[in-house]
Amino acid sequence: MASVEIIGTGSYLPGEPISNERLASVFGREVIWLSEMLGSQTRHFALDLDRLELREGESNTNMATQAARQAISDASIDPKTIDLIVMSTSTPDYPFPATALFVQEQLGLPDCCVMELRSGCAGMAQAFLIATHLIRAGASRNALLIGSDLISPFVGLFRNKADQLAKAYLVSIAMFGDGAGAVVLSAGVSGGGVLDCMSRSMSPGLAPGMILRAGGALAPPGSYQFKEGEVANTYEHDFNRIMKHGPDLIKAAKKWLTHERGYSLSDVDFFVPPQVNARLINVVATQMGAPSAKVYSNFGSVGNTVSASIYIALDQMNKEGSLKPNDLLVLLPAEATKWIYGAIVVRWTKGAPGDGRKP
Repeated sequence: MASVEIIGTGSYLPGEPISNERLASVFGREVIWLSEMLGSQTRHFALDLDRLELREGESNTNMATQAARQAISDASIDPKTIDLIVMSTSTPDYPFPATALFVQEQLGLPDCCVMELRSGCAGMAQAFLIATHLIRAGASRNALLIGSDLISPFVGLFRNKADQLAKAYLVSIAMFGDGAGAVVLSAGVSGGGVLDCMSRSMSPGLAPGMILRAGGALAPPGSYQFKEGEVANTYEHDFNRIMKHGPDLIKAAKKWLTHERGYSLSDVDFFVPPQVNARLINVVATQMGAPSAKVYSNFGSVGNTVSASIYIALDQMNKEGSLKPNDLLVLLPAEATKWIYGAIVVRWTKGAPGDGRKP
């Protein structure tokens, strides 16, 4: 059976970093101490905070396309050899058609299989699960996986309403950022690459930690007008519930790794959790019994980029030279929208002698 290897990574962050002070100038000073509590210093928005409009040319499609181009370039392959695209996003440009189809068009790729997953931080595990099975079955050779989320237009709704917002909404402003990340997976013969992958949900009995009602079939476009005091009907973020149950997702992933699959966590070189906030990232280190140096975090500089978060982290690790051939990585996608979690175990092969690709 062919191995499935990560042969390219890419990421895209729109605009210049936005400081806590800049955010506070728009949404109120309370955002600063909330940002410091969460551990965020900067983030990137495709939204122009002065005009509350997207910068020219920016969209979810654009961000995903830019990250994908980087990943394809890093993989040193002909883009036309990509036969599968799997994209995850919780903030598509349109309810339909799928944003991934516009990305395919922007990349100029020929006919291929294109899938879009409506998911947040956990979408990466779902995408890996689909792509690795198709590659191992011989149905795909080179797969492009993308995570991309454009959060700032929703954040922009809250401007001039800071004095009316519950703390949970201010937390959203403080913690989220825009961005996209991508990887190219390819069939290989090294015996390394993606060793294992899992995606599950523990949602029964748990109300959503986050829900966006507007735009769906139960609240179609044009049926709802944003009014003062009705923010919760548009977007709900139960930060306290997330802090309470978020660690359960990582605990469940740990149980799968150790009890069901028999991995020794002491053998892992890097754990990469979703970049939710510094507090939950520290929980990962504690639960996995790993020193902080083994738990990669870029939340402080880019915020929570949702579907893109682990993709961006992986690309930064790759570009920084943090990863060496044979390193064992555990990626831990998880999201509190409806309590989805996953785990991806990777033996890093990119840059190994004789792989025929860029080091």
